[in-house]
Amino acid sequence: MNLHKPHSAQTAALPPRPCISVTGGVSDRKAAKGRIMGINDEREIEANLQIGPTDQGMVRLFIFADGIEIPMDFLPEEAEEIAEELRSAAAGARTASGAGKKKR
Repeated sequence: MNLHKPHSAQTAALPPRPCISVTGGVSDRKAAKGRIMGINDEREIEANLQIGPTDQGMVRLFIFADGIEIPMDFLPEEAEEIAEELRSAAAGARTASGAGKKKR
């Protein structure tokens, strides 16, 4: 786990929290040329993800990768919709991988 803290003044409202370190797979350079990358295309990029409430009542997803900072603010209701989409995607991934059961 990477404990990177964002440097941007925009993110000062976030409480200090550990980030989740996310690493993509090896990229297929042929797939990247001449077309838009899709959900199933792997890339060799490491990024940090931080999620937390802001002092403005928003939920912020903060992504930091290769010197680029991307703060994404959502209303609490939007964040709940995103959480549902993540749960649905996790269930689909379990089904696709044949896992079927949650691991704890």
